[in-house]
Amino acid sequence: MLKQINRLLVNNKVRFTSYVFIDSVVRVALFIIQALVIKSVVDSVIENNSEKLIISIICFVILVGLISVLGPISNYGMVKVIKKAIYRLKYDVFSMLTNLDIGFFDNHTDGDLISISLNDIEYVEHILYSISSLIFAILFGATSMVMMFILSWELTIIIVIVQFAYTIGVKKLSRNLTVYNQEVVRKRGKLNQIIVSTIDSLDYIKTSQLEKYWISKFESLDNSYIAVQKNLLRINKNISSLGILVEGLNLAIIIIIGMYVLKMGTDGIGSLMAIFQLQTGVSLLFESVNRIYLDLKTSKVSFDRINMILDEPVESIEKSIYKDRKSEEYVIKIRNLEFSYSGISENIFNNFNLDVKRGEIIGIVGESGVGKSTLVKLLLGYYEAYNGNIKLYGHDISRISTHNLRKWIAFSPQKTYLFDGTVMENIQFGNLDATENQIYEATKLTQAHDFILELCDGYNTKLRNNGQNLSEGQKHRIGLARALITNCETIIFDEPTASLDKITSFEFVKELKEYCKDKTVILISHDSHLTSSLDRIVDLANYKL
Repeated sequence: MLKQINRLLVNNKVRFTSYVFIDSVVRVALFIIQALVIKSVVDSVIENNSEKLIISIICFVILVGLISVLGPISNYGMVKVIKKAIYRLKYDVFSMLTNLDIGFFDNHTDGDLISISLNDIEYVEHILYSISSLIFAILFGATSMVMMFILSWELTIIIVIVQFAYTIGVKKLSRNLTVYNQEVVRKRGKLNQIIVSTIDSLDYIKTSQLEKYWISKFESLDNSYIAVQKNLLRINKNISSLGILVEGLNLAIIIIIGMYVLKMGTDGIGSLMAIFQLQTGVSLLFESVNRIYLDLKTSKVSFDRINMILDEPVESIEKSIYKDRKSEEYVIKIRNLEFSYSGISENIFNNFNLDVKRGEIIGIVGESGVGKSTLVKLLLGYYEAYNGNIKLYGHDISRISTHNLRKWIAFSPQKTYLFDGTVMENIQFGNLDATENQIYEATKLTQAHDFILELCDGYNTKLRNNGQNLSEGQKHRIGLARALITNCETIIFDEPTASLDKITSFEFVKELKEYCKDKTVILISHDSHLTSSLDRIVDLANYKL
């Protein structure tokens, strides 16, 4: 755990420690001075020494003034370091999520990844603040203990024994804390996932009148989540009750001894008042140690989940040996390809072979499950665990950098995702250097130009929440235009006409052949009439080279 915290503060350990130490010293000084001033004031009143009383008050005011200046400065520095560390952690996690191999996402739900990116990182931030509080508690508690020991070593020993008993009790009560917290984060991930799934499929849920079923499913998961949380609440309740009991014991001990002191005379009243103030520091020390112990046990799950992402191998972006395309007749050559998904014994491809010539426009067809989308993912380098050989522009695809591979092949998926931003910006994601004329040419080919101009702000219309203000057909046409403006010599379209009517589909393919006459195009489709107008058809169900 300490290694993980050290990793988090990698370049800021000295600054963090310095700010926390200064902040702690300032706060400890205030408490100790308060205790000493209380003793001095009480003694001055009892001794009827007005001069001593005035000096004590003046010294107290001066020191409080200095502390009020230094305290906020050191606290601001500490908070700044923590925020910077958390900002960096968020950046690292998000950066990793965008660079992880696509296979990672096959084994982890969106709900879990959202929970890690938000809830777990927030808990790590809480731990950093707890550590700063612990350092203050150690300084305050140790100083208070020394001062108490000087004033009354007997009373100090009694209070410390009570606090040690409190610590042992906390350890016993929290033995199942990590197990319960693992269950909590797992349930939270499932709750996040059902929310994501509901939003993604809301149209279907409404049209199928599944609202009550989906609500009951959410309620069931939420009840399960609450049931696990109750276990954590029970542990915290028992620990809190034990803490209240210990505080009561400390107070009772001081009161009993105080009554004895009053019975014996007034000489020890000032010391007793100081001890009453200082015992807060001793209590805080043990309470903070117990709290950080509980927090570290709880946060272990969060740290492990975050490190699962940070330690995951990323895509081999810099595996590049080949950076230039060879001027060969065949853009794609696949030989003896065998592939299956992780955890599934049956192969998607068995001894599969395919050649695609430069400038050829081919259609890939086949019923669902024969591997059309899998083939695209292999060509894009999403999966590396396969047998056989895949060559692109004469180079083994496993030796081409991911960066160059995706510069050479553009892909338009069946489901178009539109980002928050304008229509123009969404199309430009295909090529950030594309000119307006290139964009207009692409949108005219996909028959998107006219409806875009009819939007409230034309190409500057803001899109929100995956383009909810557009129809599926309109979204799809924007996605097709995005793929067309790329500088790639090879473009793969997955069901490009799925959301288009029949006339528009034929017009699109006709103009696509003209627009991409110098490019290689692979068009995946279920529409045999559509693909019949292409140079060649590849049926994956029974294709042989």
